[in-house]
Amino acid sequence: MPWPHKFVVLMMAASTVFAGGISTSSGEIIGHPASTRPAVMEYLGIPFARPPIDDLRFAPPEPFDGQGIIKATDFSVTP
Repeated sequence: MPWPHKFVVLMMAASTVFAGGISTSSGEIIGHPASTRPAVMEYLGIPFARPPIDDLRFAPPEPFDGQGIIKATDFSVTP
């Protein structure tokens, strides 16, 4: 295999390994490599329940119903 083809194959493989995305029943979650250990992927600020707003304020938690892409690269604010 010529050198340029090897490079393209290597870059494609690296992009799938370091993309940081995983698929779940709540959608795709995007993380990032840890700053102190690049071999470890961090997934920060993943919601586990719907925000406790209005009628949900003092009710038991309800499951998070996201189906899109969750950017889990930073800690999120707790409402």
